[in-house]
Amino acid sequence: MNEMPAQTDIRRDLVGLLPQLRRFAAVLVRDANSVDPLVVRTCEAAVEKAAQPKPGQELLPWAFTLMRVLWTEETRRRKNQAERDDNGRRAEPGRMSLGKPVLDALSRSSAPVFLLCSVEGLSYAQAASIMGITPDAVAVRMLLARRELGAEDSQTSERRA
Repeated sequence: MNEMPAQTDIRRDLVGLLPQLRRFAAVLVRDANSVDPLVVRTCEAAVEKAAQPKPGQELLPWAFTLMRVLWTEETRRRKNQAERDDNGRRAEPGRMSLGKPVLDALSRSSAPVFLLCSVEGLSYAQAASIMGITPDAVAVRMLLARRELGAEDSQTSERRA
């Protein structure tokens, strides 16, 4: 993958990773209006923290981890804000199609793990590191994703005479 060379500006490398970062953001936030701002914040944070990854560490998993951390912090911040501002109405976010019916069918907990392992080809250990969970939890979420996909498939299959 893209290893992060020492003393190199990572902006050039981030441009090549934008489709993968955008896809991961879409799975995390599931709100069309929030995907691009999360990708932008992730790229900005990656440029600011370019010295943090260890030499030889792959850029994509590091950027995925950074994105998940930013998203988790933002989610907590919004939840705290909503608890303080209960008297105001909040607009419902627009449901976003993730571009792939497979990912749309998955729950919020299993979709990011499925994307990392099955689409991006990362190992369970790498996905666990990115998501901040154990490899066993990744295995459980992958099992749940497969069950969800199996149930979806059986509900939509055609009956033959």
